[in-house]
Amino acid sequence: MAGVILDPLYRLTKRQLDRLHNKHQGERCFLLAPGPSLNKSDLSLLKNEHIIGINGMFAKRDIAFSYFVVETNLFVKDFFFEYKSLPCYVFYAGTAGLEYFTKPWKYWHPNGIPMKVRGYYEASDDLWRGTYTDGTAMNTALQVIYHLGYDEAYILGADCHYDSLHSHFDGSKSHVADKITANNDWTIVFEMYEKNRVMFNRVHKQIYNATVGGKLEIFPRVNLEDVMGL
Repeated sequence: MAGVILDPLYRLTKRQLDRLHNKHQGERCFLLAPGPSLNKSDLSLLKNEHIIGINGMFAKRDIAFSYFVVETNLFVKDFFFEYKSLPCYVFYAGTAGLEYFTKPWKYWHPNGIPMKVRGYYEASDDLWRGTYTDGTAMNTALQVIYHLGYDEAYILGADCHYDSLHSHFDGSKSHVADKITANNDWTIVFEMYEKNRVMFNRVHKQIYNATVGGKLEIFPRVNLEDVMGL
């Protein structure tokens, strides 16, 4: 029974990925993570840019997302209708993809792209085979935009550490119950960021960190205002 349910979804995913492969070559995009520092960035500057949101970023109602990435099954269970209402493609990866695949009658929508889990702690340059995961949506989103073909990616709101409340930009708590949230240990996340950096640089593409503050030092730091030519 599982094969009967999953095979059509795999075929649908491949058709969608074929359409989107390298669609945005020569363009740039901005990836929004939900760290508290996001409140220190003037997101109105991104009005005419390609914006990729992750997990709880749908709460930013004034942002017109170009694509969206969901990594965690808890977000799918709690906020599926919010994702379904987004007027863009939504990639469901990691445990979110597993949740989608096992209950397609519950989660299907025309712009949803469920992704296979290829493995852990690597960077996938072949989205047809799935994404690697480290439990964070940002590293998965980088694999997605690599497939989309963007030449430059600018990250905002990736603080890479939790305050005592484990809060996000909107005051919400982390949905991920793992050693990152338990111990504030980002070692594996940083290792995977490095793998994504190498993958992008290999084909002369670049990831920049435009986060205000935070502890992510793997990518070159830039100021959003400078990027926008202000």
